[in-house]
Amino acid sequence: MEFEVQPDYTVEDYAAFWYGFLGKRRGKREVRRLSDRGMRLGGVVFLLAGGFLLWVYWFNPLEFQPVPLFLVWMGLAWLALGGVTLVQWRPGRSEPVQPRWAKRAWKRWAAQDPGLRWSYRFTPAGMEMANRVSEHRFDYSQLQQLWEDGGHFYLTLDQRVWHILNKSQFTRGDPACFAAFLEERAGRPVEWVNGIPEAERRGVTE
Repeated sequence: MEFEVQPDYTVEDYAAFWYGFLGKRRGKREVRRLSDRGMRLGGVVFLLAGGFLLWVYWFNPLEFQPVPLFLVWMGLAWLALGGVTLVQWRPGRSEPVQPRWAKRAWKRWAAQDPGLRWSYRFTPAGMEMANRVSEHRFDYSQLQQLWEDGGHFYLTLDQRVWHILNKSQFTRGDPACFAAFLEERAGRPVEWVNGIPEAERRGVTE
């Protein structure tokens, strides 16, 4: 049994890595995020709060003597936060909001010479990485971490450089069989990034 992967990364691949590893501790469930509707509602609340503080400053209904100037700065800050929130989560936005790190990482990869991009091959004998100018072979015992999420596998040889394998970019072999293959060859389980129980991640329900 052999597997081959020719990565063609998108910013979503790097965003998945960010949310799975850099944005939280590995093995912990992903932090629940507000929906787009919730974020838009939050933006409206920020705008109303900012407007209310400025109204208090100008009309002084509480009869401050003198009126605290910090109300102006706080009101402007809330207005700015509300405006940014509504712009980022505006209806019909063509692109999802992605972490800045994910955007930078993808831009570096996209600017790379295509001939220097790694392709991956996994055989019973070991893991191979190759590009136009070099080839490397590693024994599976050298793999330090093995992780998986809904769309990717993540591997590292040194716990510093991670290799992202998109399940949709396997050019040879069934990605549904890849975790079992790695577990057998590396002698350790492929762990689920968000700590989802085995039955749940395999789509089995009680």
